[in-house]
Amino acid sequence: MKNTGFRRLGIAALGLALTAPGWAEAACTTQTLQTSQTINGSLSNADCVDNNANGNIYYYDHFVFSGSSGQQLQMSASSSQIDPDLLLIAPDGSTVYDDDSGGGTTARIAGGLVQTGTYQVIVSSAVPQQSGSYTFAFSLGGGSGSGGGLPTVTGTAVEYFHAGFNHYFMTAYPEEAAAIDAGRVQGWSRTGQTYPVYAQGNASTQPVCRFFSTSFAPKSSHFYTPSPAECAAVKQNRDWQFEANAFFAVEPVAGACPSGTQPLYRVYNNGFSGAPNHRYTTCTTIRDKMLSHGWITEGTAMCVPAGIGACTTDASGGGTNYVGGGNTGGPAPDYGTLTGNSSDQAKFIAARGYPHLFTLGFVTETLDGSGRIVPLSPPKRIESWAYNDGSFTSALFENGFFMRQDTLGPHVTIQSTNLRPEMFSSGMSEAQVTAVMGQPSCVETMQYAGRALRYLRYRATSQSPVATASLENGVLVGVTAGYALKEASDTSNDICAGGNRVLRSGS
Repeated sequence: MKNTGFRRLGIAALGLALTAPGWAEAACTTQTLQTSQTINGSLSNADCVDNNANGNIYYYDHFVFSGSSGQQLQMSASSSQIDPDLLLIAPDGSTVYDDDSGGGTTARIAGGLVQTGTYQVIVSSAVPQQSGSYTFAFSLGGGSGSGGGLPTVTGTAVEYFHAGFNHYFMTAYPEEAAAIDAGRVQGWSRTGQTYPVYAQGNASTQPVCRFFSTSFAPKSSHFYTPSPAECAAVKQNRDWQFEANAFFAVEPVAGACPSGTQPLYRVYNNGFSGAPNHRYTTCTTIRDKMLSHGWITEGTAMCVPAGIGACTTDASGGGTNYVGGGNTGGPAPDYGTLTGNSSDQAKFIAARGYPHLFTLGFVTETLDGSGRIVPLSPPKRIESWAYNDGSFTSALFENGFFMRQDTLGPHVTIQSTNLRPEMFSSGMSEAQVTAVMGQPSCVETMQYAGRALRYLRYRATSQSPVATASLENGVLVGVTAGYALKEASDTSNDICAGGNRVLRSGS
């Protein structure tokens, strides 16, 4: 892998001569870039040579330009002969690197400058000792550190929250906000959060692509990005439908926004709700609160006009009602104060003993920001504890954190005296499971989508409830224990009435 720190950076970033040890300078010259120009160049062993820290050699061309905070930079390097890459070195030595975000092998860097001074650009290749021609397009526009060059026509984005989905949504369309406020779109209510956006664009901004997905029904979700590369990639994802350019924004450079703008942060729910969802906020307090409850930061998504609202106003709770991915329904008074930490389960045990019925599962996959299934490491431990002592209620936990409480229908249960949730852990083999639960009364198997599924079934006894241990490819993925009868109306008490059997076999 190419070391984008570059041995040369310790030299070039300090403005020193390009003849220090580690350099093979055949005809290494520096070219000064103008405001807007296109250069047809080439790389060979006659150019600047980088003896990279990864042990490989790369050829490159070196450029400089003078830039001011607030100016908008657009540059790309494309070629049919090499795989070009770009490196931008700011006046303070910080760097931005790109290889293929412009599509295909085209490298692209764009956004607002946040420093004033001399910038350096390295046009190189991602492949060692690669020679060939390239086209370098460079454009620098906008004004000075006062934020000149930014659009003057602005609008307002309004944020909404859907308690049933645990999802956030924003719109900069006044007519859409009016329809939601009038109740014509059910389930959504204002959080109180708003922020300014650019209603019209210019050379300093990018249109913000808006996507919609119903692939995770009954929940739906929206996604926004000003990045042309990310927009193009999501358009290729069949789970997302491009709706429109929602508004305009400035692309950040290395996560920073130019003068006259402010960061709009993006956090991701990590698929907690069963569907991908992002929240966008200019408030670091709201961002940090969401992160404290399991959301994942995706940094600065875009730069919007400066000026924020009240960051203390958040009708959704700003994460307060969102602990580890569930909407709290309000704890019963006898549990004490549930604060969403690992001591919550102990409070339940102290108040009501061990659950009469429990179900636990290990979540080993999740959804990424584009809605794709990806491995989750370490797995999440999800537990449901149910009590049948006059008021049949269940509490949901994630990694020991209280998430929500529900009231269930009538169930007939036996409290297990020999099975408790803490006896089971992620990664247990079938032998380890049977060492805890004993030999199953029957086994059901299934081959599906390349996965070998085994369900170890246990009949109820005077000491044990009806129980099932689920294994996937020989590893425990879930346990249910506590049912004497699954429903009060269910008169079949034999979980193994069908004996050992193959449920399904297929690809």
